[in-house]
Amino acid sequence: MRTTEYLIIGAGAAGSTMGYLLRKAGKDVLTLEMLDARTKNKLCAGLLEPPAERAFFNVFGMTMDEAGLDPQPIVKLHLLCGERELVKPLPNMAADPKAAAPASQLEEKQNNFGEIIRSYLLRGGKAAARKILRHALGYGDHDVASYRALPRKRLDDYLLTRYQENGGQVLDRTTICSLDVKAHVATCIDLRTKEKFTVSYKTLIGADGAASVVRRMLTGKMQNHALILEASVPLIREETVVEFASGAKGYSWYAPRGEDATLGCGYHELGKKDSGVCRQRLQDFAERLGLKEIKHLRGALLPKGNDVLLQPGEDVYLLGDAAGLADPFTGGGIHYAMVSAQLLTNALLGGEPYEEAMAPYVRNLGKHYGNLGIYFRTACQFISRLGKKVS
Repeated sequence: MRTTEYLIIGAGAAGSTMGYLLRKAGKDVLTLEMLDARTKNKLCAGLLEPPAERAFFNVFGMTMDEAGLDPQPIVKLHLLCGERELVKPLPNMAADPKAAAPASQLEEKQNNFGEIIRSYLLRGGKAAARKILRHALGYGDHDVASYRALPRKRLDDYLLTRYQENGGQVLDRTTICSLDVKAHVATCIDLRTKEKFTVSYKTLIGADGAASVVRRMLTGKMQNHALILEASVPLIREETVVEFASGAKGYSWYAPRGEDATLGCGYHELGKKDSGVCRQRLQDFAERLGLKEIKHLRGALLPKGNDVLLQPGEDVYLLGDAAGLADPFTGGGIHYAMVSAQLLTNALLGGEPYEEAMAPYVRNLGKHYGNLGIYFRTACQFISRLGKKVS
C-alpha cells in the first residue's frame, strides 16, 4: 500500500495546477494519469479567453508571455451563418491579468446583463447584441475584445513541469478501479501490467475530465455533456473561422495554432444524433474552407455547464471538467480548471470552504446555460445584420 496526503486523479490542467499549489504549500501529493502525461495531447482549439490568462497569472504570479508560453494573437475573426459572413479584425493585445473582477461581482454583472437581454428582446439593436456577445465570450466591462491562442499541449506540459519541479509525483498509465470512501483507500491499477495496488489518502481529488471515473464511481452516472469532434488539419489560412448553424446551439470552427490548425464542431441537445450531425456539418464546413479530407477525427465530451458537482463524497472533491466546470457557449475550461484548483487549495489549507468560494462561478455558469439559446440566436442575427452575402 502507498500512502499520500492528497491523491489526485488526472494530470491535466486542473490536476497539475492543484498538485503544484499543494506542493508549493509543502503537502505530500501523488497524481495518477490514465494516459502518458508527457505524450497525451488533449483535444482543444487552443483559444484563450481573458479570464484564462488572468487565472494563470493568479496561480503563477506571471503572465503567459513571461512564462515563455508565447500565445499568438488572433488578429482576424471570420464569422459565418448561412449565406452571410462577417470578417472582424481584433486588437493585437493580451488581457490585463490584474483587471479581473472579484467573484463577488459576477452576480451583480449578471443582474445588469438581464436588463441588456430584456432590452435586446424588446427592441433589438446592434449595441445590445454586442454587449450580449461580449458577455457570452467572457469579456469584462473594461476588457479589450481580443483573443489569443496556443497549442493546449504546450500549456499542459508547462503546468505538469511546474508540479514535478516542486516534487510532485505522477504515475502514468494508472487509474483507480474502486474506492472505499470511509476507509480513505483507493484501489488502483497499472494499465500496462494490469497489476493492482492500494493507496491510502487523506483527501481524494478528481481532475479526470468530463468522463470522470471518480464522479461515476461515487454517483453512479455521468454528468450532462455535449459531444465535440476535432481534428488537426493543414494551415490554409491565418484567421480563425467560426460557422454558426441557424437555429442550432453550437458551431464549427477552424483555429490556426502556429504550424497547423484545428478543425472541430460541437452542438448541444442533439442526443443520439450527436455524432452523425456533427460529422456531416464538419465535413460541409471543411469543404467550404477548401479542405478536401479530414484525417484522424477524434471525439471528446464537454460539460454542458448545468450539472456542476464539487464534492461527491466525504474528503472527495472534483475540479475543472470533472466537476462540470466549462462554459457552455465558448467551450472554455482552462479558466475554470485553474480557478477551481486555486480555490480548493485555499479551502484545504484553511480558507473559505470550496463550495462557498465557487458559488458565484457555479451560478454564473448556470445563467450562461439558461441564456444559451439567446447567445446563439444573437450571434446569427449579428452576422446577418452586419455581414455581407457570401460571394
